[in-house]
Amino acid sequence: MPARDAPFREGETTLLIVDMQRIWLEPELDPHHPERGPDHQCYKTAREIAIPNTEPLLQAARGNGAEVLHMIIQSLTEDGRDRSLDHKLTPIHVHPSLHEGLPPANLVPVDAEIMLPKTSSGVLSSQISTMC
Repeated sequence: MPARDAPFREGETTLLIVDMQRIWLEPELDPHHPERGPDHQCYKTAREIAIPNTEPLLQAARGNGAEVLHMIIQSLTEDGRDRSLDHKLTPIHVHPSLHEGLPPANLVPVDAEIMLPKTSSGVLSSQISTMC
């Protein structure tokens, strides 16, 4: 049985990046919060902590042959009828053609990396409901 501190084994490790999308990371792109400027705490945290900490993880995963999966909030339909009730009530709707719903340039999937849309708040519940 492998130990928690076992060495990395190529082909057996996955990096999952969740909700790293321009609409949540860059000021003035979220239509539901136009009042949030560049100095709002969520954008400062993204700019100063989240993105700088994600970049080396992504580079290390890519450099060591790990699978990289990108999960993004994105409706499967332009009108969002497939969204979860939670996303409808919040309201969260990132339609498939919205460029701001994609990851920033420094975090976009490359080569054969997979980007999966999720239509609810939970990563696993979105994929299960999408697959059924």
